[in-house]
Amino acid sequence: MCDVSSPPAPAVVGAPAGRLRITDLQEPPQTSAMARLSAADRQLAQLAVIGDELVLTVKLPTCPTPTGRAQWRRVRLTAAIPEHLHGRAITDWHLPTLVLDRRGLLWRCAATELVPADDLDSAAVAVGVDWSPSTLGAAAITAANPDGLVSDYRGWTYDDRGLGIKLARLQTEGQLLHRKPPGWPNWPRPHPPEVRAQLDAKIAVLDGHRTAVGVKRGKINRELAFHFARQVTGYAADAQAQLIAVEDLTTLETRGHGRVNNNRAAQSARRQAVAALAHTAAGIGITVVSVPARGSSAQCPGCDEPLARPGGYHAAWCSPCRVGGNRNHLAGVNLAKRALLGKNKTTRRREQLPAIRVAEHAPVRQCRDKKGPTPSRPWHRRVRHSLPTVTPRMGVNPKQHVPAPQASVWDTVKPTPPHDEAGSRDTRLSPRPPRKRQRT
Repeated sequence: MCDVSSPPAPAVVGAPAGRLRITDLQEPPQTSAMARLSAADRQLAQLAVIGDELVLTVKLPTCPTPTGRAQWRRVRLTAAIPEHLHGRAITDWHLPTLVLDRRGLLWRCAATELVPADDLDSAAVAVGVDWSPSTLGAAAITAANPDGLVSDYRGWTYDDRGLGIKLARLQTEGQLLHRKPPGWPNWPRPHPPEVRAQLDAKIAVLDGHRTAVGVKRGKINRELAFHFARQVTGYAADAQAQLIAVEDLTTLETRGHGRVNNNRAAQSARRQAVAALAHTAAGIGITVVSVPARGSSAQCPGCDEPLARPGGYHAAWCSPCRVGGNRNHLAGVNLAKRALLGKNKTTRRREQLPAIRVAEHAPVRQCRDKKGPTPSRPWHRRVRHSLPTVTPRMGVNPKQHVPAPQASVWDTVKPTPPHDEAGSRDTRLSPRPPRKRQRT
């Protein structure tokens, strides 16, 4: 932040330094150069597929203000198609967005691909995704069988790998940079020309910081959205689900969580996450539908009565049904239930998700059968890569110097004990010395 309320005071030798601003300590965040070719016509850019490569032909000027054809030159760029796209039903490749960063030139291409047609009438398993202010979302599974709707009430919570914390920090920094009014350059200020030039330079630096923070937030939002989409799609594919139900963003009202949390939830990457989820799930034949969000985390999936909060905001419990747990997981069960009950009453609009407007109720019975996949857990084990070098002793029977095994709290696998030492965790790394024979 820069201070423009008064001109800077003259420096005094020996006086302590004044208050420093963030714009005085660091430069604006570095952003990559980007060229969007999606709006270019065929005279300026063309993209062709030759074998397993993409060939991009771009016409670039050789001077700042070209006046004729002789001042334009064609440049040809070649990139290999990734291996995971080989054999897929891609009908058309679109002009890419070129990003130049430290590692070189990056292509971001969009392609048109044929995907399997959705069949909502035969859907029997659905995954409900509930948006959360603490994390981006949580999911739960509901299945339909001849006896009714069942669920194990065991949900899955998304781990954003720290991207949410970084996004919240940039959001706070952007809010601080936006506090200054945008009409500073037009205000009449009775300052000398040299002071006005200094203030204009500070305002320019402040605008650069604000623009760069916005660009970084956009990149993190995109990365967070597609990472969330891949995780949810994998969770639904492991559960053999045919539907993914998300809350209708137009019916969400963020309130009652405090000023900071309300603002953070309102500016989250939910809309980008929905678009990325629909794009990722369509590739494997799973349909994403939007359902009403009202009462999803406040009502019981079994009896449709208000839930109690015995453990605070994140806990929920229903005494008549004797079900409870994380309120986001119970909300996911409610959303999946609404998708299964209203799958025959969906409304479709162009460039929008299939929507279910009415929230119907049917009791969801808790079953002991496992419906959801087991989430992967990190397996930590400390491995010793190198051993200390020991100079061997010369002799007829040299002693072997073997370091003793060190115990660690990260060791999760117990070594197999020897046959003659049942129940011991220690493993002998050297043979026993032979016993001496005594003469009788």
